Amino acid sequence: MPNPWTGKGNPYTRQEVADRLRATLQKGEPIIAAGAGTGISAKFIERGGADLLIIYNSGRFRMMGHGSTAGLMAYGDANAIAMEFASKKVRSLSRLENSIAYRRLHGALSRRGFSGSVTSRVLAELGISRS
Repeated sequence: MPNPWTGKGNPYTRQEVADRLRATLQKGEPIIAAGAGTGISAKFIERGGADLLIIYNSGRFRMMGHGSTAGLMAYGDANAIAMEFASKKVRSLSRLENSIAYRRLHGALSRRGFSGSVTSRVLAELGISRS
């Protein structure tokens, strides 16, 4: 279901996705899955009509010239990466109430795979609270 605050996200329920995939198989058609490591790739895969989108965490590392296995190793500092992202994002949220900015930034970090402890620490460091 779409995110209730942004309206973005998967517009289908889990059951609807399963039903669509089963219907594709029952028609004897293949299920097309495509992988993406960056947002732009994902957008074009979606527009291209793939049935499934596979997300790789290695996109950030590959763009820096590392191999795909870098996504499996303990490279990078999650706190620093989250802070870098949040610092850029918080500028666009400055006009909003603190609680709304908190909710949006918390969601953005969570969707990118950052743990609750990393997310909470970053938001606290930026001075953004729930109230």
